[in-house]
Amino acid sequence: KKKKKRKKNKKKARVTNTTGENLGDESGEEYDDVSEVHEKKKEDDEEEQALRLQEEMKRKKEKELAELDDLIENVKAKFGEEDNAQVTTSSQSNDPLQMTGTASNVFLINKQNLDAEKELERKFRQTHRAQVSARRKNEKRRKKTYFVERKQGWPPLAKVGVSMLCERDEETQTQVFRLKHSSSYQEIQRAFFTALRGMNIQAVAQLLVVCPYHLDTLLQMAEMYTMHDNSAEASELVLRCLCAIENAFHPLFNPSTGNCRMSYKYYENRAFFLSLFRHVQFVANRGCWGAALELSKFLLLLDPVNDPLCALLLVDYFALRDRNYVYLRELFAAWGSARKLKWLPCFAFSLAMCDFMESVEADVVDEDDGEDDEDVEDVKRKKKHRQKAKGTRVLTVEERDEMRRRADYGLEEALLRFPEFLPLMGKHVDQYLSINHKFFQTELTPTSSERNVRMLLTLFVERNNTLWKVPGVVDWVKSIAGDIVQRLKANDEELDMKTTCFKEWRKTQFPKVPLNVQRHVLISNIQSAVSLLPRSVTSKTLHTHDPLPPPNSVNIYDQPAQRSSSSTNEAAGEQGGAMWQFFQTLNPMQQIREFQQQRQALEEQQPQQDGGDAQQQQQQQNDEMQRQANVNWGTLLSSLRTSFDQLTSHISSTSNAEEFLAGVDDDEFNQFVGVDSDSDGDGSV
Repeated sequence: KKKKKRKKNKKKARVTNTTGENLGDESGEEYDDVSEVHEKKKEDDEEEQALRLQEEMKRKKEKELAELDDLIENVKAKFGEEDNAQVTTSSQSNDPLQMTGTASNVFLINKQNLDAEKELERKFRQTHRAQVSARRKNEKRRKKTYFVERKQGWPPLAKVGVSMLCERDEETQTQVFRLKHSSSYQEIQRAFFTALRGMNIQAVAQLLVVCPYHLDTLLQMAEMYTMHDNSAEASELVLRCLCAIENAFHPLFNPSTGNCRMSYKYYENRAFFLSLFRHVQFVANRGCWGAALELSKFLLLLDPVNDPLCALLLVDYFALRDRNYVYLRELFAAWGSARKLKWLPCFAFSLAMCDFMESVEADVVDEDDGEDDEDVEDVKRKKKHRQKAKGTRVLTVEERDEMRRRADYGLEEALLRFPEFLPLMGKHVDQYLSINHKFFQTELTPTSSERNVRMLLTLFVERNNTLWKVPGVVDWVKSIAGDIVQRLKANDEELDMKTTCFKEWRKTQFPKVPLNVQRHVLISNIQSAVSLLPRSVTSKTLHTHDPLPPPNSVNIYDQPAQRSSSSTNEAAGEQGGAMWQFFQTLNPMQQIREFQQQRQALEEQQPQQDGGDAQQQQQQQNDEMQRQANVNWGTLLSSLRTSFDQLTSHISSTSNAEEFLAGVDDDEFNQFVGVDSDSDGDGSV
């Protein structure tokens, strides 16, 4: 187009020039210089184009503002203007996260980092250029999502049966969201409970045929795939679960604002919490540390007061792996004193590691660099521009030395609080075992507080050991530990006072493990930490879809019909509908119970007769019914094999298997198998 315009302008200039020469000197003098004519026309065209662009931008802004006004009016008409005003004002006053200054940035979510696939594209953009170009072509066609995009080959997202409500909490006067199950979804949920009670894994898998986006079934099957080391299928099922929940988001539910609140006490909401936690684990296994950090932040901000899955224990590790040192410091500045984060092993060691890593990775600016017509600030500015892509800070020598001293002091305090760090880390790095001193060889005392501290420290070591294997970090830890040993041998009074205070603190600080920490340890599936949980927790029957429900649980399915009793199961079958009865027939134990009931009915109807003919006829009928019942034993044995694997893994998590088996009650075992406690004991089942 530019070339065509240039040709037209040249032709016009030639015509005007020739006509000016023919008309005479006066008109020819006006068009002697052709370049001036071109410059004037270019300037006029640029001005016109700029005016057109400004007008188009104004029209777009006016259109967007009009659409926004219409949306606000629709929301007000739907929810009421006064209620929304009360919710916003109350949330600003009572929400504990409403802070001013730099601390408010801690509670903001970066929407671009929530998707792990986009982070992988940024890391491997050159190798996956074809995939990136194909994705950009289809971006306009797909719906914008926060966590996961629906993949090809997935079932359509139609009539999932899950919706989201926006309510106001009467206690805190804040805006909260809650998931809701439809009547058809509740019927499938009851069938899911029936299949679990009957230990029929095939029935659980068949639920995905009826409802491909049933949340609890997806989580249960994902856990089974994880147990069989098939993380790819497990991750796929968790993504489908998140996709179904995200499809049900309320229009006011915006994760990027950091103000979306959900309560864990409602049973319907727990699937969202658990799927997010599992998704964080799978994303971290792929090395997407930025996405893992943002997802864990969002999980923490869903319920920041209670933190039901204790996402606070994840944030420090992902912040270090993502090299987001500023966020870790801001989080500690905002919540450090209120929640006593310094007394948690993860934050005590991670803050010291944060200062050490940043002092090593930072670009140092010397004062001598500013002698040649440049000052230090100019050198800083140039190096910041040059290292903007690396994400490292630019420090002076004094700032670097101060940060290193702060890191040494923080590590010393952490080692004095938790001296078992060295022997526990020595299982992964042999060099830590070279420091032999009785102070670091602390034995596990029988007190509950010492055991709980050891559990938190074990959880931290098993998760963060990769950061402490770096040769530079190992040398740093050994030097600080060596200084502590020398001061202990020299009988330093200040150090002795600190060690005695920390020792007494450890005996009384953690008398009980909070319920959210127990859930975190169980879901993390770190066996060395699970073995340190209290016996009262490990002896319970734990469900993957709902581990350790809260005491104030609000569960619409928690009814007498859901308890594991044969008589109540029949009543539930009458109330559950056709879907409930269908999956009840797939239960092998239910078929055996029906066989027993039929045999008892025949015995009652059969008159007592003397002679061999009546007994022989009754024996033939019993043999026929027994033959029909034996057909179902193959399905029962396959289900018991899968349940036996889960039982052995549960027993292995306890310290003593004999004590575990001795604590099982006979009635509970009969209830687990499906035999009534008042059975005749004839051995038929």
